[in-house]
Amino acid sequence: MKGSLGRLVACLSDEAVEVNNWLIDCINRNVSPPNPVGPNDVHIRAMFVVSDEVNSFGGCFPRTELQRMTDLIVDSPVMVGHRKDRLPIGRIFFAKQVERSGGHWVKAYFYWLKSAEGAVSLAENLDGGVYKECSVGFTFGLPECSVCGEDIRTCSHQPFESYDLEGQSVKCHYNYRKIERVLETSLVYRGAVKNTAVTKELAAESAEPPGVNDTVASDHLLQDLDQFSPDESILAVPYYDGPWVRLTLDGRRASVTRLDGGAVGPFASLDVGAQHPEPIDWYGQLVAYRGKERLGTRELERFLQTGKGAARRIDLKLLPQNNAQIPSLVADLPLDVSLFRHVCVLPAVLDEAGQTLKTKMGVRVWSADKGPNKEAGFRYQPRSRPTGSHGRYRILVDNTDHACFEIQENGSTRHLRIRHFHMGRLGKGARFVADSVESLAPGARTFGSGEITQMNTIGETCHLKLEGFLAGRFSLRPCRLQGKRRLLFYRAIDS
Repeated sequence: MKGSLGRLVACLSDEAVEVNNWLIDCINRNVSPPNPVGPNDVHIRAMFVVSDEVNSFGGCFPRTELQRMTDLIVDSPVMVGHRKDRLPIGRIFFAKQVERSGGHWVKAYFYWLKSAEGAVSLAENLDGGVYKECSVGFTFGLPECSVCGEDIRTCSHQPFESYDLEGQSVKCHYNYRKIERVLETSLVYRGAVKNTAVTKELAAESAEPPGVNDTVASDHLLQDLDQFSPDESILAVPYYDGPWVRLTLDGRRASVTRLDGGAVGPFASLDVGAQHPEPIDWYGQLVAYRGKERLGTRELERFLQTGKGAARRIDLKLLPQNNAQIPSLVADLPLDVSLFRHVCVLPAVLDEAGQTLKTKMGVRVWSADKGPNKEAGFRYQPRSRPTGSHGRYRILVDNTDHACFEIQENGSTRHLRIRHFHMGRLGKGARFVADSVESLAPGARTFGSGEITQMNTIGETCHLKLEGFLAGRFSLRPCRLQGKRRLLFYRAIDS
């Protein structure tokens, strides 16, 4: 669907500045300026940009979406007044989540060059409190109603209105979901979020060297599979905790490096003995073990840096690459190298196929067409099909008054376009004309979903028992309207 454009506003304050080498490394690594900068080349400040508080528009970032915003805001430009006819005055190079004033915030670090025109004036106005507020422009796909959990553009609730929910009066707002992209941040004249600030206090940041995940787009939890089209193949592998790396074979040498080019301890340069015919790169993940127990990134990094710790074995799990086989030369490397267990399936069967791959954290998924490379993908928890389930269904809506009824059964997907769909009328027994269609309409988004617990077909009539969003018995019955064979979709009345 086309994302909605959101802008939030934050505020700035000042304290003492201390620029350390770790921050400079972040600029050079995450922004990659053609001429690397040093501590004496830049001004650095940090913004408390957005929080999990409801803003003046009625919108709110849940904790999971704050992490998404934290990932996407890095390398976005800093503008003035959202004006696109002028070049940026700075750039965000690092962000993290912090707790402040009893809430959760995204703290974003930005820099500008000391040699740039107006650099001193900008610093003075920020530190003197003249420039105090800022705004972030972003696109998102779903304004989720806090009362019913549906798209607030199609439900009956309104932001800031109070409703009875389980015997309590609650004030409605909407959650920013499916955040797609951060476009820019701007210095502006007035903000929408209370208690925001910019600080010069930078010295408290970790001095630990950045790991590979700093250069890979951080994965985030995928709640549903709307990110993918129904006919788009999904690559899924087990979700492990470990750094992402590149294995390079070139001649008689092999190396395992972080995606930013940094060395990986004892595996930085290895002799494979035999000559490999041509250079090749494989992307993968390092996983640490103690016996059969998988360890996390912290223990793995400790082992790589010191050779000590709980880890007893390091495995390199490689991603499938154009059906290529892992060269036999890697058997000589001082670590276990193997392909990830993986599947490449359509969204309709990922839940079932993912059951054999998932860890406690689920699976990691990508679009198979785009390939993983430097993208860490999404974390997804495959859903177990309830006993007696015949499949799943979804109701999807677009920008018209029509809807789509999607039936997923035994790896196949069927789409029915329902004309002039209305939930209230459906519940009262109204019948809706439906037509079979090959694919979803552009911009279609999930309105509700659930399980098909019974499916009986008698001739051309299909009787369904549904759980979830549509709970009850429903029928699809053939009819002829205006000389054309159609279907009627309606809620069956129990006798």
